[in-house]
Amino acid sequence: KKPTAYYTFLRLLKGAAASADDKEVAGRELYRVTLFHKGDFEAQLDKTKEVLKAAGVYINSIDAESYETETGYWLVPITVEILKEE
Repeated sequence: KKPTAYYTFLRLLKGAAASADDKEVAGRELYRVTLFHKGDFEAQLDKTKEVLKAAGVYINSIDAESYETETGYWLVPITVEILKEE
């Protein structure tokens, strides 16, 4: 049995966000989080945004959703950024 909702994560970028004295002092990671949801995904998307923000993740964009007719899932791509101080 397939779940009503699930997520996938894909790292898009990992690198320096700031450097000083030829050393990385802050790192930056960019991820594509995709929410897969059967049915009305808006409540799940709101909860997802809430959880990501509480974890200290910056939401850069929530892109246009698409529907997979073969699986019956809505796909909602979310681009997030994590900044880490060294």
